[in-house]
This record gives sequence, structure tokens and C-alpha cells, in this order.
Amino acid sequence: MGTYVQPAVVADAMLEFMDNLATGKMIGSVNRQFEDALLERKGQTFSVRKPPRFESQDGPVIESLQTINQGRVDVNANIWKTIPLELSGLDLTMNASAFDDWAENFLKPAASRLITDLEMAIFALSSEVPNLTGTPGTPPAAYSACADARELLTHAAAPEDDRWLALNPKAYNKLTSGLSSGFNPQSETGQLVKTGNLFQIAGAKPYETANAPVHTVGAYGGTPVTNGAGQVGGSLITNGWTTATTVLKKGDVITVADVYAVNINNGQNTGNLRNFVVTSDVTSDGSGNATIPVSPQIITEGAFKTVSAAAASAKTITVKTGTASTSYGQSLMYHRNAFGLVMASIKPPRGLKASTRKYRNLSVTITTGPDIMNYSEIWRMDIAGGVKTFWEDLACRLTN
Repeated sequence: MGTYVQPAVVADAMLEFMDNLATGKMIGSVNRQFEDALLERKGQTFSVRKPPRFESQDGPVIESLQTINQGRVDVNANIWKTIPLELSGLDLTMNASAFDDWAENFLKPAASRLITDLEMAIFALSSEVPNLTGTPGTPPAAYSACADARELLTHAAAPEDDRWLALNPKAYNKLTSGLSSGFNPQSETGQLVKTGNLFQIAGAKPYETANAPVHTVGAYGGTPVTNGAGQVGGSLITNGWTTATTVLKKGDVITVADVYAVNINNGQNTGNLRNFVVTSDVTSDGSGNATIPVSPQIITEGAFKTVSAAAASAKTITVKTGTASTSYGQSLMYHRNAFGLVMASIKPPRGLKASTRKYRNLSVTITTGPDIMNYSEIWRMDIAGGVKTFWEDLACRLTN
């Protein structure tokens, strides 16, 4: 057997491929600073502190004291992906000059699959994002589509650096075409036409990805309205829906008439109706009543204020995610701190020929063992970790 197919060498080659595939895409653009807080086993959870918010007062006399209220989110390392391979003795017999070809043929496709799995796990978190812009069924094709998303991120106090724009292929196609015909300076337009690579748009760094999610809208119908005055908190009591139907799906976005969003820092009405995301599937009863779990919670005062007013009774509810029972592609503008990815360094069982390697917050474990009956070796490539939405208002979905 050639001396170059060793677990440590294979792991290093895998990490190089994975890093190249992750750079400038979803994995490279989300929060990665919590790896050190994660123990090296599947199922381990830990809490991440969210920054506190405060209200200011007129001085010099203090009217009331504020307690420090720091929210927490739990991250669970519940993702484990493996690619098992059986390699024959001939597959493993090579010299140094052949390793690069072997790695290109065997390892690069494996690395691509694992990166895809991680990206899709992060993109699945978009169902927790309440902000949504665009017209369902119409891909974004102009600067204004991106500017609308930027507006919502700015009102959520998203820092201006590290904003990203993940576009599915259809959105990327339409936006590239739209900008190439109407954008100046001509030097950037010419480069766009030649390379197909979008320049920074509305303060966000764009990239194309086939892993962006698709959302299917609930089978809603009827004329839904709120049922009860002064509603606050994490659920809305409603009626007027089609009876005995799963009217809303997790990830659907709704608005309530006269309930407006506020700027996260100054509490002022932004002039936009507050978007609420449905946090679990909702089924109406036989009379068309339904209680909808929503995020963010309806909070009308204090440092964590989210809306201009409580939901009054008989106010129209609008489903923004599209036509009932229809699927739509979703692109995403987000700040780095909207989502987090944590990767664990797996410790393989004792007695196995294995190596765990880590590079730039990516980690992979390569393990191998013999199959003497078939004169081959079993190789497995494993990654483990967890994903989490840290600050959902630091992201905005762009529907297609």
C-alpha cells in the first residue's frame, strides 16, 4: 500500500477542499466564535448570551432602575454527517504524484457533499426569520428588492459590516440581468457581464447558492382576523379561517393591520407593518378558530419593544409568504450574527486508525479499518456540530 493514504493526510486534504468550498458562502459568513464552548460529543448543548438592551432616561434624577435582562439561546450539537467508502487495494496503491489525482476524484466530491449538508442545515433556519420582502412568484430583479431588505436590517440595528446576500440561482439570474442593464459605472457593469459575479449590493456581499431553501405555504383560506383586543405575547388568537385545515405552516409570515414595526434602538414606528413568523404549524378548528404562535413576541413597551401597539380585535391578518399550498424559493440577506455554526472535533473510538483535524473552525474525522474478506478498507469521513438562529431580526428573506 502506498504510504500517502493515511487518515491524517486524507483529513488535511479534505479540510483544504472544504475550506475552499466554504469561503465566501454561507458557512464562511455566519458566526463561528463559540466552538470553544462546545464539548466534543453529539448532543452537547450550551447557552449563548444575547446582548442586553436598555432605555435611557432624562437626568439628572433617576426615575427608576433597570435590571440587566440578557436573553440566552441554546445550541445543540445534533448534526452528525458521515460518508462511508469502501476502497479496494488498488484504490489505495499509489505514489506521491498520484495522491492529488486521487484526492480530486474521491475527496473533493465527499467534501462538497458535507459542505452542502452544513449549508442546508443553516439555510433551514430561515424558517425562523420574520422579515420578508418581495412579491411571491416574482424573483428580485432590481436594486430596490435588495434595498427593501437592507431597510429592515437597518431598523433591526444590524451592523453595516458583514452583511451578506445569498441568492438562489433564479434570483441571481434575474438580479444579474436587471443590474447589468441599468447600473453605472460601466467598468463594473462590464465585469458583471463578463464574469457573472455580482458586486456588493445595498451594502451586502452577494453570492449564488443552490442550497437556499424553498418554503411551502399553508393551506389557508377564509377571511382571518384577530379575535380579542389588546393581544400581546407570543401567540395570536384569531378566527375566520377555513375550518379544520392546516392553515399556516411553520415559516409562514403574517402581518396584522395597524400593528407596526419599531426601530430596535429608538422605538419609533418605522411605517412598516410588523412581520411575524409562524413558529409551528397551525390547524384551525371546526369553527375556523386558530391560535397562532408567532415570533417575535408582541411587546409594546420597554427596551425589548417590538411593535407600535398591541393587536386590537377584528384586525385583518395577511399571509405574506404567498398563495395557499404553493412553494416559493427564498433568498436571504443577513448579518453574520444572525446565525451560528459550531463544529465539534470528534474523538474516534480507541483502537481505530483515525485522525481528527481542524482548520479555520472546520473539523473532520477520518477513520479506517480493514475488510480482509474483500481485500479492501472501509473509510468514513465524519463531521459533527450544531446550527442556531442567534438574532432572527438580523436577517431578511427575499421571496422569489
